[in-house]
Amino acid sequence: MNTKFLIIGGLFVFMLVFGYWLSRLGKPYNTLILTFHKLIAVGTLVYLIVTVIKINKLAPLSPVLLATSIISLVLFLALAATGGILSGMKSVPEFVHKIHQIVPYVLILTSGYGLVRLLG
Repeated sequence: MNTKFLIIGGLFVFMLVFGYWLSRLGKPYNTLILTFHKLIAVGTLVYLIVTVIKINKLAPLSPVLLATSIISLVLFLALAATGGILSGMKSVPEFVHKIHQIVPYVLILTSGYGLVRLLG
């Protein structure tokens, strides 16, 4: 099995575990756990971007893989925005909370599909 799959999969698992932990603890969020959650998310995003750029240098991405990469990036940005709203505001609209709960699974599907096509 490719090492990149294991690294990215592990980062996603840690990101989800810390996110679940935060949601179970409720507000106000534990600063240490929130910081780990954010750092893992940023690290995952950076690792994914670097991986895609390196692969694109070897061979240009197909239109499907390029679209998948862009969708994954937009989903990551949506998660960062909703996460910032959740951690920064006292009262959050329910739809923001739902977006932050659902989008990680869509992100895992799109990123997983793209990585299987890129690395498989």
